[in-house]
Amino acid sequence: MHRTLEAVIHPDVTQPILNALKGHPEVMGLSVFRAASVKPAGADVLHIQALNKGTDAILSIIQQESGAHSFSIATAEIATLIDPEHQKAIEADVDEAMWEEIETGLRHNGRITPNFLLLMAIGGILAATGFVADDQLQVIVFIAAAIIAPGLEPLAKIPLGIVLKKRACLTFGLRSSLVGYTVVLLGAIASFGVLQLTGDGTAAQFLEDGFTKSMQETLPKDWIISTAAASASIIMYLSYRRNVIAGPLIALVAIPATAAIGIALMIGEFEIAGRLAGRLGTEVAVTISVGILFIWAKQKWVHKRKPLV
Repeated sequence: MHRTLEAVIHPDVTQPILNALKGHPEVMGLSVFRAASVKPAGADVLHIQALNKGTDAILSIIQQESGAHSFSIATAEIATLIDPEHQKAIEADVDEAMWEEIETGLRHNGRITPNFLLLMAIGGILAATGFVADDQLQVIVFIAAAIIAPGLEPLAKIPLGIVLKKRACLTFGLRSSLVGYTVVLLGAIASFGVLQLTGDGTAAQFLEDGFTKSMQETLPKDWIISTAAASASIIMYLSYRRNVIAGPLIALVAIPATAAIGIALMIGEFEIAGRLAGRLGTEVAVTISVGILFIWAKQKWVHKRKPLV
């Protein structure tokens, strides 16, 4: 995965930035269009083709050389970069996402919008039906609920905000997580209420379900699964491998656990709801903890810079 960057910069800083970028080994192509910008009027536009490993340095150069002048940068992936002279360097490129890309992706999927709330509610609705379904259908329903409900992104924003010391990012994650999982819980209550009215689900079925019982305690194997799944999810976000994020989502049981809490509260089983809340707390704590660890490591040894904004 390689990068193209388009930077709109003040004309006074164009030459210093060009001087710094021309000799940069990770810059494969560099073009300048002077006074080409319409908004902001008269600004210069830089078009940069670069290896992924050089993006942090390039962003830092633009920021440092711009000083008090404003600038804007748009980034995109390059499907392929062909340069026979530098083919060895291209083949040795790395798979790292920029801080700005990570935060943008998590913000897009975790923002409290009608779409976000509907998907979280649907996740809760589906998960609630799983507790009264046969074994084969239960597996399908729980997997679908875990993938449909965007519950991981707001949780991942929390360690990102903590490590990068971004209060807005942390607040975003906390707020979206609280609202989102509350909606999952309410969706499960509504769904199970309908099942009870139609006779397709009872409190006894829920209480006797093997998955309900298993989630009331956290065994060493559960810690291992949760830690491995949470670690994989964070690594995928940090390496821009979001197209395979479904795997960790399936292994984590945050959505089914939240749905189970709602059902337990609905039928008056408050002690069971408390034990289920403990399992949900484990999932959340593990996700945040491993997130802090991996994001800190990436900042210390890979990116070594603060986000531009």
